[in-house]
Amino acid sequence: MKVLIIEDEPRAAARLKRLVDKVSDEEVVVVGICSSVAKSVEWLEKNKQPDLIFMDIRLEDGECFEILDMVDVTASIIFCTAYAEYAVRAFRVKGIDYLLKPIVEVDLRTSLEKYKKLRGLEHAASNWHNLKPDIKKMPIYTQRLMVVAGKRFLPIDIKDVSVLLAHEKGVLIKHSDGSSWHIEDSLSGIEAGLSPSDFVRISRQAIVNLSHIDEMSRSDQGYKVSLSSQPHDKYKVSRAKVTALKQALNR
Repeated sequence: MKVLIIEDEPRAAARLKRLVDKVSDEEVVVVGICSSVAKSVEWLEKNKQPDLIFMDIRLEDGECFEILDMVDVTASIIFCTAYAEYAVRAFRVKGIDYLLKPIVEVDLRTSLEKYKKLRGLEHAASNWHNLKPDIKKMPIYTQRLMVVAGKRFLPIDIKDVSVLLAHEKGVLIKHSDGSSWHIEDSLSGIEAGLSPSDFVRISRQAIVNLSHIDEMSRSDQGYKVSLSSQPHDKYKVSRAKVTALKQALNR
């Protein structure tokens, strides 16, 4: 397994190399160690891409996301940082895991196991052309959304999400158990990955889970829906979305 380490602290890079050698069950070759955005871009442009990159987020001359804007990185990436607030963005740009410093053996071992499983899935996908055409065309919808709770990163099953609301340049996710999280994303971006048989956009501000709708009511102000998990809240349905919502509820 060929590994590139992008880390601006020499001691942290050396410690990470020792840990990877210790916990990996296969031979590890560290093909490079880069300390900045500029050096990382140069290395990736001049060399064959490694199998795996351990990438610190804050580097000498900027953030690692700048590297991904300049180079088409095909390697798997495990982000290693002392900052929890970048987690959602990291998972959105090729990240397979997100380790908070100081990195401990058990977390690193778990990350490498995840990498091995994903590598196995990619190998199996090489036989994709043998599958039936109708299976190939089946869309893949979002199953989970990653949210940040303190220093924890929680995968939330999409089926348990009652409503998604546009909120403060992001999206507010409301869970059926009453909890909620804010993520940095757009409502339209999330909508693109949702199954239309499970979720429907009812306005510019809201997407609702059809299975969580308790009732749809009409008044002089227009249509509104209430959700089984939020009986005291009602969400307005825009005039342009009424027909689509009725059709979705009648399926």
